[in-house]
Amino acid sequence: MSSDTFNELFIILDKSLVPCNQFYSAHRQGDNLEFLEDHLELCGKYFLHIIDKLELEPILDELISDLFGEKQQNKIKQIILYGIYYHDVGKLNPNFQIAKVKGNKISGNSYHSLFSEKILTSFLLKKFPNSHGIIYLLANIIRSHHSSLTNFHVKDDDTSREEKELIQKILHLVDVGELVLLEDNKREFFKSNFEWSKIFLLVKLLYSLLVLSDSYSTLHYTYSLNEMYSLNTINQDIREKMIKSYSKIPYNSDIDQIEFKNYSCCNDINELRREILIECNKSTNKLLKEGNKIFMLAIPTGGGKTNISMKMALNILDYDQNVKRLFYVFPYINIIEQNYKAINDALFENSFFPHKVGLVSDIYSRAYVDKYRDMGDEDSISKLKQMMIIRDDNFLNNCVNVITNVNFFNCFIKTGGTNRYKIANLCNSIVIIDEIQTLSDKNIRVFYNFISETSKNFNIYYIVMSATLPNLNSFLDDAAIPQVISNPQKYYNHQLFKRNEIHFRLDINDMEGIKQLLIEEINTNYQTGSVKVLVTLNVVDTSRKVYEELTSDIMFNDFSFCLLNSTISNLRRKKLIEELKNKSREERIIIVSTQSIEAGVDIDCDFGIRDYSIIDSIEQISGRINRECNEKKASISKLFVIKYKDGKVADSKKIYSDQERYKILSPRKISQNDMKEILICKRFDEYYHILSDELKKIAKDSFEKINREINDLHYQTINNELNVIDDKLDKIDIFVCEDIPLEFLSEYDRYNIESIISDSEIQKLEKKYKIICNGKVVTENVYKVWKEIITSTDKFKDIYLRRKITSLLNQFIISIINIKNKAHGQDILGYLMTEGLIEKDEKFDIILSTPKFLQYYSFTDGLRLEKLKEEIKNPMIGVII
Repeated sequence: MSSDTFNELFIILDKSLVPCNQFYSAHRQGDNLEFLEDHLELCGKYFLHIIDKLELEPILDELISDLFGEKQQNKIKQIILYGIYYHDVGKLNPNFQIAKVKGNKISGNSYHSLFSEKILTSFLLKKFPNSHGIIYLLANIIRSHHSSLTNFHVKDDDTSREEKELIQKILHLVDVGELVLLEDNKREFFKSNFEWSKIFLLVKLLYSLLVLSDSYSTLHYTYSLNEMYSLNTINQDIREKMIKSYSKIPYNSDIDQIEFKNYSCCNDINELRREILIECNKSTNKLLKEGNKIFMLAIPTGGGKTNISMKMALNILDYDQNVKRLFYVFPYINIIEQNYKAINDALFENSFFPHKVGLVSDIYSRAYVDKYRDMGDEDSISKLKQMMIIRDDNFLNNCVNVITNVNFFNCFIKTGGTNRYKIANLCNSIVIIDEIQTLSDKNIRVFYNFISETSKNFNIYYIVMSATLPNLNSFLDDAAIPQVISNPQKYYNHQLFKRNEIHFRLDINDMEGIKQLLIEEINTNYQTGSVKVLVTLNVVDTSRKVYEELTSDIMFNDFSFCLLNSTISNLRRKKLIEELKNKSREERIIIVSTQSIEAGVDIDCDFGIRDYSIIDSIEQISGRINRECNEKKASISKLFVIKYKDGKVADSKKIYSDQERYKILSPRKISQNDMKEILICKRFDEYYHILSDELKKIAKDSFEKINREINDLHYQTINNELNVIDDKLDKIDIFVCEDIPLEFLSEYDRYNIESIISDSEIQKLEKKYKIICNGKVVTENVYKVWKEIITSTDKFKDIYLRRKITSLLNQFIISIINIKNKAHGQDILGYLMTEGLIEKDEKFDIILSTPKFLQYYSFTDGLRLEKLKEEIKNPMIGVII
C-alpha cells in the first residue's frame, strides 16, 4: 500500500486557518511587508522543494511506516505538512504584530513560537484526535524552531497568565477551540514500544527540514529570488564528469576493465597500490550488490586509501542514484589541508569543472574564505551570491564537503547554531571517515551506533578507513560490517610495505641517551649525503629541550634543525612541511616534534626516534619513516622506541596514563613482546580485539546513559554531555602581532593571503593599514583592517566579506593551554595579562599579543612555554600536543 506524496497532500491541505491580507510575517522586502499566509505557503513549497531535490520522501515514508504503521502514512504525512505550514501561526499574536511588524515598543509578550505550538496543537487534535504521538513530536519541534531542540517532557508547561490570555485571543481569531495534550497522553506515548533511535532521528530530520524551509523562504522573499534556492547535489551530469575526471589520472585509468592479479608478484610500490585499488574496486561492487552500506577499509600507511576511497565513492554513486552528496571527514585540520587538494584535483579536474562553487568545499575553522578568486572579477559577484556561498557551507549544501569529525558528528548530537540545519543534507549521502580511532574512547560505542543507525535510516553509505582500523563489529550489537579487503594482512606483510624496522630501546631515558643513539645510527648508516631524521616526543617542554640541546651540540654541526610542536603556528608548520617534502633539496636535517607530526603530515624520513606511546601513535610515526617504501632504504631505515623521563615519571605516563590504550600495555594484557609483535607484523586486529573488550567496559556506562537520553528524547542533555573528543583543556587563543617575512610562508599561504587582500573592499582599507609591506606581512594591520570591516559592515548582507577577512585574521592566531599553578593561584593567562604580554580588546572579545610577548615567542620557534613556567615559578608537567 503506497501513500500519497507530500506534493499530492499539500494540494488538499486546509490552508484557511490564517485570515488573509490582515497579518504579516515581519519579513521585509524594501518597504514592503510579507503577508503571513504568503510566508506559510512559501515555507511549505520549500519543504516540498527540499524533499524532492534531496529525494527524502522514501526515507520519511520508511521511518513513518516503521514507527506508526503503513496504514497511518497518509495521516502522519498530513500532520507533518500542517506542522511545517503553520509553524508561524503564533505570529497572529497581536503583540508580535505591534512590536516585530510595526516596530513599536511594547511591554507585552511579543514572541510567537510558543503560541504557534499551542494553536497548532489545538488545530491538529481537532482534525486528528487519535494521533497524540506525532502531534506531540511536532509541537515540540515548532516550539523550538527559533532556538534549539530541548528535552521533551511530560509535565504540563508553566504558562503565564498573559500567555494564556494571548493563546485564547489567537484561538478566537482562528475559530479553533482549545485542546491540549494531557500528561497522560505524553506518558502513554513514552510507554509505546517504539524503536526510540528512529524517533530520535525522525525528530532531528523534521526539525532540520522545518528550519531549512523557514530560512530559505525568508531569504527568497527578502531578496526577491526568481527561482527556488539551489540545492547543490550530484546529478547524472556531475556524476559522469567526476568519473571521467578521476579516470583521467593515468594511475586510475581502466580500473573497471582490469582483473585482479597475484599481488605477491608486485615489485614496485605503485604497482602494488594499483593492485589494492583493483581489488577494492571489485570488492566494493560485490558488497554493494549484497546490500552493504558500511565498509571498513584497512590499508597500510602509504597504500593510497584516499584515492581508493574516491573510487569506492564513485562506485556507490553509480550503484545508488538517490545518493546526492559526498562527505570527507577528517580528524585534524592538517589532514583536511593535505587531502582537500587531492580530492579536488581528482574528482573535479578543471577541464570538466571550470567553476567549483557549490561543487566542493573545505569547511573548517582555519579555511581561507576566497571562493571566487578563480572566476574573474569578484566585484561583479552580487552580495546575494556571496551570502549564499557562506550559507551553503554552513548548511553543508555542496556536492562534496570536506569537514572535521567534530563538525560531522555534531550534526547528530548538538542542537544549536548551524547544526540545526544539517541533518537533512546528510541524508542520501556517502560519508568517508578517516582515522576513526581518534574519537573519544569513552563514547566510541555511541558514535559507532550513530553510524549504524543513520546508515539504515538516512540511506548514508559509510567508508571507515585507517591504517590502524578498529573492527566496528566489536563495538556494535549484531553487526556484520565487511572488510573491503577480505584479508588486509596480506598487504601489511607484503615486502614492499616493510619500510623500516622498529627497535625498542626503552633503556634510553634521557637527553644523553638520545644524543648517543642519534650519533650511533648516523655514524653507522648516514655519515655522508642527505638524511632526514625524525625525533618525536610526548611533551612540548621536552621537544624544546631536545631541540635546543641538539642545535647547540657540535656533534651535529652538519645538520639543520626544525621544531614542530603545538606552539608553532599553523602557517609555520605548513612552510616547514613544504620544505621537508621538497625532494630536490639535498640536506641533512633533524626534525624534533611532538605528536602533531603523526597523522596527515606527509613527510618521508630516513630514520626516527619515538618516545614510548600507545600503539596507534607509534605506528603513525613508523609510517613517516621511509614513507615512500624505498626498497634500498628499507634495509637500514629504523624507528627506535625509547622511554624518556623528566624526573622519576616517564613523559608517556604523564600524557597517556588515563587512556585505556596505554593501560593495556601491561604484562597481563599486551606485554612488551606482544607490542613488538603487533607493530612489526602489523597485527592491529589482535590489538583492537583486546582494546575493544576494555573500551566496551569503560564505554558501557556512557553508552547506556546516552541511550536512555535518546529514548527520553533529551536533546539538550545530549548536547551538553556528549562530545566528539575528550578535550577538557582550557585554551587561550592569542592573535600574534608580528611582522612575518613572506619567504617564511608556504606558497599556498602566500597565494591565499595575496588573493584575499586584493579584494577591492579590503584594498580601500589596506591603503591606510598596509598588510604586506617591505616583503613582510604586518599582522597588526590585518587586525586593524578586520576591525574596520566588522565595525562598518552589515553582519548579514556583508557576511562574505566579513568571513573573508576573518579567515585571514584566523591564520595569525595561536592556541596555547592555560596551564594553572594551584599552589601559587596563578595561571598562564593571568600571568600574561598581569605582565603586559597580552591585552584584551573587550569590544571584539579578542586577545592580542604586545611587543613584550615576542620575548617568549617567535614565528620560527613558537612559544617558550618552559620559560613562562619558570617566570611564574611553576613546576608543572609539560603539555601534550
